[in-house]
Amino acid sequence: MRKSTKISLAFCAFAFLFMVFYLVFFDGKQVYNALKSVKVPYIFIAVLFIAAYLFLETLAVHAVTKTVHPPHKLRRTMVITLIGHYFNCITPFATGGQPMQIYYMTRYGVSLGGSVVALLSRFIVYQFVLTIYTAAVLFANFSYYTKELGGLMFLTIIGFSINFCVLFALITLAFFKKTAEKISHGAIKIAAKLRLVKEAKKKIAYIDEELEHYHKNFELVRKNPLLVFKLMILSALQLTVFFSVSFVIYRGLGLSGVSPFIIISNQAFVLMISSFVPLPGAIGAAEGSYGLFFAPIFGESITFSVFLWRVLTFYLPITAGLITTVLVSARKE
Repeated sequence: MRKSTKISLAFCAFAFLFMVFYLVFFDGKQVYNALKSVKVPYIFIAVLFIAAYLFLETLAVHAVTKTVHPPHKLRRTMVITLIGHYFNCITPFATGGQPMQIYYMTRYGVSLGGSVVALLSRFIVYQFVLTIYTAAVLFANFSYYTKELGGLMFLTIIGFSINFCVLFALITLAFFKKTAEKISHGAIKIAAKLRLVKEAKKKIAYIDEELEHYHKNFELVRKNPLLVFKLMILSALQLTVFFSVSFVIYRGLGLSGVSPFIIISNQAFVLMISSFVPLPGAIGAAEGSYGLFFAPIFGESITFSVFLWRVLTFYLPITAGLITTVLVSARKE
């Protein structure tokens, strides 16, 4: 295990212990009251929702991987999905997942170009669906957000804008080759002038070669609208399941009166705002934004609900991914 990975895991472990410490020593009375009202079956349902979330992602990744590499097996895609979640959770901006997924995909016989196309195509569709999803819930609940969460509208708009910019960049990369080349050439030249990059001509040639290779492979996806539609449906279902975990926690704490649509909408914005914080798992930002959006809904149980939500949506996938990574690495397939 690399030193950087160990540091990230230690950071995540420290954050978990800090949450436990805060719950016990600073919010003990409220936590005790929340524990008394916990309905255990709902917690099991929430775990099933996380399992469904991971399985839906597996199906989406598998659908596009089968397009570029037909012999690929579903069980291997599940392994790749769990490994990707693990490394996304322990790296800033969730940047570690895809490189490790590409490594294991090539290890399972998928070409390097095919692996990149499969994962990037899946990510483009996912980002597109997330942007449309958040735009729809913002429009549907605009009066609620301006009235009840007016102070958070600024964060919401920033998060939405960042997601839109990322989506625009991905679409440019996938569909507008010449534009992508001009942007990358300009970036490299600027970096060379700032002495951040050496041998700019070689870097430009390498980028051009990779873009050419990528676009040839991406044609397989672009010419398959049924696949794109399938990825959109799976992504929408995956996001809905993930966002619904908060509603299950809400009901599991014996609370009622708030519609699931409001809770799902809030959760969409928590993900959108926290996903671009440069810390492993957006630690601190995720808990903070969740607390801000859900404090009016959970009331005195907010701290305990944050803890349950993070255990289910962050620490549980980390544990499953870590175990999977260790087992697969030991097998040396």
